[in-house]
Amino acid sequence: MRNSALDNVPIGAAPPVWSPAAQSLAGKTILITGGNNGVGLESAKRLAAAGAQLIVTARDQKRANAGAARIEAPLAAIGLELNLASLESVRGLPTRLSDVLGADVAIDVLINHAQGESPLYSKKVNQGGVAERATTEDGFDRIIGTAHLGHFALVAALLPALKRSRRAACLMRRLGCTNAASGLYRRSLPPPPGWWPRRAAALAN
Repeated sequence: MRNSALDNVPIGAAPPVWSPAAQSLAGKTILITGGNNGVGLESAKRLAAAGAQLIVTARDQKRANAGAARIEAPLAAIGLELNLASLESVRGLPTRLSDVLGADVAIDVLINHAQGESPLYSKKVNQGGVAERATTEDGFDRIIGTAHLGHFALVAALLPALKRSRRAACLMRRLGCTNAASGLYRRSLPPPPGWWPRRAAALAN
């Protein structure tokens, strides 16, 4: 799959960073999963700088608070615990959200960014050198359970808050970023081991 956005970018060079205009997102409430570090945090910073109220989630409250504290914006970002590897945690998010922003909170944009720990970086390997299979609290494969089933359940849990927005949007981050990243790999560096199966899983969203 070709990423046309990279057509005019020199080989080995990073594409330009896009940021929304100042105050263009004023009055909007955006929730981003996995917004406490990496691409999720950088996305949250740019969206918050444009005036949006950002809610960042992480698998525990300490990580969520730390991520929110790193966002400098007109409105203080809010950190909330959300363990996508636990359906009980997913079902409890609307209550935690209401405790902070009120029962009638409306979510204008939901960005499903978190993907969980990759088995490529697991320290637990079998005798053949293959990473051990990790599972969620509900017994699903950890990557499938976190990146797919957890987010599917999250959209269902937040549906009332999304419906309260006049024009709600739900985004799956990995599709676009995976395409962009794979384009960079094809143009400059060879992909790391296990990249293509992981990319195929991301495209399932």
